[in-house]
Amino acid sequence: MYSALLVTAAGDIQELTVYSMDAVADIVGDRWVDCLTSSDGMLDFWFGSSAASPQGAPNRRATGLLVTTTVFSAGTAPLLYGSVLVCSRSSEGRLLGLTSEYREQLHPPGWLSRWWLRRRFAHPIDRRAWVGLDPSDRDSWLG
Repeated sequence: MYSALLVTAAGDIQELTVYSMDAVADIVGDRWVDCLTSSDGMLDFWFGSSAASPQGAPNRRATGLLVTTTVFSAGTAPLLYGSVLVCSRSSEGRLLGLTSEYREQLHPPGWLSRWWLRRRFAHPIDRRAWVGLDPSDRDSWLG
């Protein structure tokens, strides 16, 4: 049994117990999950696969926590959608429970990052729409 935090799409944080890596997809609510790891390698952010189209608004709280624990800036961090599970793993890939030290790393971003994130949340860009563009036809990028 491992302690983890679930940041729901509405921004609520729930503490729950994860029993195995197989349960992560069930908890996040997506068949395919992706993971981003904090700068120190201690925290993992599990979220629905980027292959699926995002539904609804970005998960503001989870994206903000991602900015404060990684080397992503507010302008470069991927916008996370849906529920996001925050837990830790050992260097061998086994789940570990969140300790108080790990939880202290989870804090809201500073005012400048919040400002940038608000701008990005207001105008999310679906970069996957660019996949079908022909790079030789640069005028098509202008819309």
